[in-house]
Amino acid sequence: MVTFLTDHGLEILFGLLSAILGFIALRYTIKEHKQQTEGVVDESKQITIYLTRESMLKALRDQYAAADSGDVIWGQCIGCRGYSDDVREVVLRAASREVRFQIILNKSAPTKDDLRSVFAPLRGAEMKESDSNPIRIQGLSTKEVIVAFPSVNSYTSIRIREPYFLKLVRADFDKRWAEL
Repeated sequence: MVTFLTDHGLEILFGLLSAILGFIALRYTIKEHKQQTEGVVDESKQITIYLTRESMLKALRDQYAAADSGDVIWGQCIGCRGYSDDVREVVLRAASREVRFQIILNKSAPTKDDLRSVFAPLRGAEMKESDSNPIRIQGLSTKEVIVAFPSVNSYTSIRIREPYFLKLVRADFDKRWAEL
C-alpha cells in the first residue's frame, strides 16, 4: 500500500485536485445560470417578468431612481416588509427630487410600522391603511406599474408599461385611495 501511494501519489493528488476544481467550476456555472434566469425572464417595452423577490425589489429600487420631480410613486403592500437601508436611501434620494408618495398599508401587517418609518419623515408622503390589500403593487405616475404575485413556492412579478392597462390600475388605486 505504501509503495502504491509513493509510486502513484502525484497522480492521486492531481486526480483529486481535478475533481475538486471540476466541482468548483460546476458550482460557478450553476450560480451563473441562476443569476441569468432569476432576474429578467422577458423584457420588452411593455412587459418585464421577474421570478424572484430579490429581482423584483431591484426593479422597485430602479423605479425610485427613475422618478423625476413631480412624479408620484404609489402602491400598496400586503406584508409591508423587506425594506432595507438601501431602499431607504433610494426613497430619500427620490424625495429630494420632489417625488411624492401615496402608500396604502395593510392594516393587519405586523411590519407595517417598519414601512411607515421609511415614509413618515418625508414631506411629500401620504399613507393610509386598508383592511383589504388583495395584491402588491407599486406604480410610477402613469409610466409603469409593478404587480407581484407571491405564492408559497414561488414569486412572480410583472413590470407593465402598457398605457391603457396603467390607466386602469391607476384609476382603481385612486378610487381606493379616495374611499380610504
